[in-house]
Amino acid sequence: MCVSNNSCACFAGFSGALCETANTSSCFGISPETNGVCSGFGVCVGPDNCQYYSHHSNFNCQNNDWQCFFEDNTTPFVCSTHGTCTSQDICDCDAGFAGERCGQVITNVECGIFDLSASDPAVCSARGYCTANGCVCNENFGGFECESVISCNGIDAFESNVCSGVGSCTAQDSCQCFTGFTGQFCQTRN
Repeated sequence: MCVSNNSCACFAGFSGALCETANTSSCFGISPETNGVCSGFGVCVGPDNCQYYSHHSNFNCQNNDWQCFFEDNTTPFVCSTHGTCTSQDICDCDAGFAGERCGQVITNVECGIFDLSASDPAVCSARGYCTANGCVCNENFGGFECESVISCNGIDAFESNVCSGVGSCTAQDSCQCFTGFTGQFCQTRN
């Protein structure tokens, strides 16, 4: 919390000029500053304690136990039987299929300025999938061809300290704060 102009008093477990750094030893052997801590679905808030982003609340990173649209990642019906569930609600579609759940059969859809086929692995900069309306980008990416990493307050969305370490960067300079935090970059504790 701010105590005076350019001076913050950090809550227990946080440090840094803006209280953006969680003071932890590791989460399941991964440093809290490392990309991919908490399997990329949250922030490390204490030793072996991940606080997950709200849209990943059913994820258990220790067991690689996730779902794609309410189907366990190991069931034969996941991703409309036409893809592989690679992480929470992310389907990697087989050739000839597209869409969030791989339920769209690709005919002659092309995407981007290079007019790549929707089944081409490089379509949408390999950071999204092609639909009849263009590229739909994966989380943390934007742009016409998903070519840009989004950032908030100049910090890439992949970094553990984005949105003061207590939120997720959902669009360019747009943070979704965890419960208990507010502000454009989640810098204020409720």
